Amino acid sequence: MSLSPDLLVKVDQLIKVSQESFKSFLGDSNCGRYLDVETRMGRKYLKIINRVIMHPDDKTDNDGWTVWCFVDKQGNIYKPATFHKPVKNARYSLANDESFTTALKRADWAGKWLYVNKYC
Repeated sequence: MSLSPDLLVKVDQLIKVSQESFKSFLGDSNCGRYLDVETRMGRKYLKIINRVIMHPDDKTDNDGWTVWCFVDKQGNIYKPATFHKPVKNARYSLANDESFTTALKRADWAGKWLYVNKYC
């Protein structure tokens, strides 16, 4: 599975928003902590995973990875159901400009933006 270059640019924008959200969450008390993000291409989905690094020299530990979201080849964004698969219904679409703009406004480092909320 592969994503088009346009969709990959949008994925990068979402990742940057999540990292900025993490910095904002910590404020001035970050003590060297930062959000480490990786993408892993699978057969059906691009999996975006992250973990909090407590100290810059702490990158040797592979524990603590969580799935931030899944993206299919059409650009649909899914909330993770487990580490290996997404929920059934897409939450946003990178191919739709309005949906992508909404995703950028709501995206946060912890994944709260992927929950369905009937009041939003």
